[in-house]
Amino acid sequence: MLGDKKLYQIGVLEISEMLAAMETASVAKNTRIATRAIVATMLERARQWGHLKEPINPARDAIIGLGNEGKRTVWTPTMEEARAIIENADEDVALILEIITWTGMRISEVLGLRCRNVDLGQAILYVRERRSRWDVDDPKSAAGQRALPLGYLAERVRPLMAKPEQFLFRQPDGEPWTDQLLYRRIRAAMDGASLHHAGNAWHAFRRLHSTLMKGEMSIFDLRAQMGHADIKTTQRYVDSPVSERAAALAEAQAKVIPFRKQA
Repeated sequence: MLGDKKLYQIGVLEISEMLAAMETASVAKNTRIATRAIVATMLERARQWGHLKEPINPARDAIIGLGNEGKRTVWTPTMEEARAIIENADEDVALILEIITWTGMRISEVLGLRCRNVDLGQAILYVRERRSRWDVDDPKSAAGQRALPLGYLAERVRPLMAKPEQFLFRQPDGEPWTDQLLYRRIRAAMDGASLHHAGNAWHAFRRLHSTLMKGEMSIFDLRAQMGHADIKTTQRYVDSPVSERAAALAEAQAKVIPFRKQA
């Protein structure tokens, strides 16, 4: 949409048309908002350098649109579904999914793990960096800097340990994996298990972790485990399956006298 235009040819209309095309293609509203923000950041620098035809940043006033047809459906797999996906995954993806299931890490944090941040003796890993696409930076927030117990997974990652500065998950040539390079492989595993859910991949297993741990940890410990800055975010991650609520109801009803006797 903007690829054939020079910077001085880009105005509010052009960016609005690009966002409208994204809306027509059912791209989620949040994604369109993020896209406008990225473009605005780029164009602000171009404006400062005098490369734009307008004195203001054209992305600031571009219309995002009201539709949200592309909104993703939030899905949390059951343990049986998670096991089926992991069994259909190749070795690297399977181990990553296990780590996310039992630590609640973001995929960017798993791929940003360096060997020096894994303490096999204590079975603890330390989240200090994240790797998104080809960039390495700090975790999403200060709360993202955290220590996480590994349990039996410590022995699973032992064969991956190498020089301290190397990333734990590496390609055969030693280059680190990125989520983009692994995405098709997790999609193939989900398809192989007949569990394709649009817009859900790595993050679904992060939600599974919070759901599994909700009865094992306090909400405060779970917030720390997930690396959330706000406890309200943690609460949104916890799923409440109807089967669990039905069991709780049955247990409660068994302890009281019915309101009405059976005829």
